Amino acid sequence: MLFNKKIMLFVFVSVLISGGCQMANGNNQEEQLKPSEMSVEDLPDVRAFQDEFTRSFMKSTEEVADNLYPFESGTGLYEMWIPGGTVISKNSYTLESEETFESFLTGIENNNGSESSLQMTFNNFDKIEFVEEYLDSVKNQADEDIVFEKTEDSNKDIYMGKLESSSDNSFGETMSYAIFIQNKSGDGSAQIFYTTSCSEGSDVECTELVDDEENKLTKIAASFNFLNTNSKEEDKDEQ
Repeated sequence: MLFNKKIMLFVFVSVLISGGCQMANGNNQEEQLKPSEMSVEDLPDVRAFQDEFTRSFMKSTEEVADNLYPFESGTGLYEMWIPGGTVISKNSYTLESEETFESFLTGIENNNGSESSLQMTFNNFDKIEFVEEYLDSVKNQADEDIVFEKTEDSNKDIYMGKLESSSDNSFGETMSYAIFIQNKSGDGSAQIFYTTSCSEGSDVECTELVDDEENKLTKIAASFNFLNTNSKEEDKDEQ
């Protein structure tokens, strides 16, 4: 198995509990300023908050898990956790005029000395009955027959797989993953390609980071939350 399902389930439940506690705490506290509204001097010395464009997407300066912070999409239709070392490329950022499609590329500096990239694509109209077609599309983009492992909760299905293209090369080691998240409470999906690189001469080898990287990715995927998307109940009411 590419991922230990028991570990994935444990992380998944932990994220849900953590998220619930934060919501409860938030209800008991006065509304706080968003990072984009704060003075730079008051922000944590964390890469995601020091970059002005990335900061505009951050919901809070509170660390929700080990080096993970809450991010909210420019569409207003989903939120998730991202590593503190993340910077979103402004040149790569795309938001459709009706705010139903979003894509961007990030560069991530990890605390362990490695570097990662995360490519996100969100589409608010993808329907669960076509999920197999969407998974085939991910495989075609990766040019690999990815073996996905599925986890789920009441609101979403998560498909995660490691790419065989993860390898050693002249630039060092790399390991890559594909994640597809399908909304179950309405329409909408997210597609993530994630790659970690360990350059030659660095103090860390990618083979030593597999468990940590998969654990982090599992937390990120489990934290994904579809917000005000097209709901199935609304569709029924219109019929």
